[in-house]
Amino acid sequence: MDHYTLSGLGPLETIGILPDYYFPPFITLAHMFSAPKDWAIHYREMKQYVLQYVIDGCADYPIEGRSYTTRRGDLIFHRPKERHSILPHPSQPYVCISIVFHFGLTDFPVSELYSEEHYLGNFADHPIDNMLSELVASYRQPA
Repeated sequence: MDHYTLSGLGPLETIGILPDYYFPPFITLAHMFSAPKDWAIHYREMKQYVLQYVIDGCADYPIEGRSYTTRRGDLIFHRPKERHSILPHPSQPYVCISIVFHFGLTDFPVSELYSEEHYLGNFADHPIDNMLSELVASYRQPA
């Protein structure tokens, strides 16, 4: 089973089939994505948490009725079952890192840490930029 399949499953469905991961957070997808021309996602809901980090370009990222315009270095977070879209601006490329994960049966205080926030800040030229790229390389996901 590949990581693209794992990222679409519910957290409990992935326990026991994740290779070499024994404690949370359980990362089911870590990849860099370069959007083809006219690509977009409309009204998607995931079963796991998602971090989306913009490497290049610009996209509108509505989540549950709140819209964010994301640019290079912006980090967006959304929770399971939050309806979201990714709408790249047609005049620009869109390259991002996506990290899909869950905590299994562990109760993690997400709401206490982030409240209802989705936008976590801009990290362009910050060490987290390299750390996220290294995470993608560690999980051997396709570019």
